[in-house]
Amino acid sequence: MTPVNNLGFIIKARMNSKRLPGKVLKKIYDRTCIEHLVMRLSKSRYPHKIIIATSTEKADDKIAEEAKKLGIGCYRGSLDDVLGRVVQALKKFEFDSVVGIDGDKAMLDIDIVDYVIDVFLKEYLKYDCVVNLNKFGDYSFPPGQIIYVYKAQALLHAEGLKLDKKAREHLYLAFFENKDIFKIKT
Repeated sequence: MTPVNNLGFIIKARMNSKRLPGKVLKKIYDRTCIEHLVMRLSKSRYPHKIIIATSTEKADDKIAEEAKKLGIGCYRGSLDDVLGRVVQALKKFEFDSVVGIDGDKAMLDIDIVDYVIDVFLKEYLKYDCVVNLNKFGDYSFPPGQIIYVYKAQALLHAEGLKLDKKAREHLYLAFFENKDIFKIKT
């Protein structure tokens, strides 16, 4: 089975953003931020399924409603344990590989997404995660255009590790803080 047999674009979204609460459902022209993102992701040249992974908090009911309106899947889990939420979503939808995307990336360039997937597929046997950074913290692409593609098995492995709260909230930290376990292509 190739890793694109069941590729998941998992949009991580919640309403309780500290800097701009509700930003994922803010309107940009006549569409929500998430709607713009879904429209862009739907143009990927790879077969995929788009889902939203949000929390079970009452405030996030609106995100689940937006997913339904957009005709995409939704998984609801922990508010703070984003890694756990993403892993449960990939299990539910049986994804082989996951593109992790923050729900506020309305201007995400699908050509960049497909480029990172290209590299991921070419290097599939060598790496657990591919990201379009020169090195961690050295951004080679503009803010809002950083993409991580993960093997599902690597995310399952990461979930089983003893990780601090920050690494469970930011998936990439589980990988970058455990380079002795995970192979990362930057």
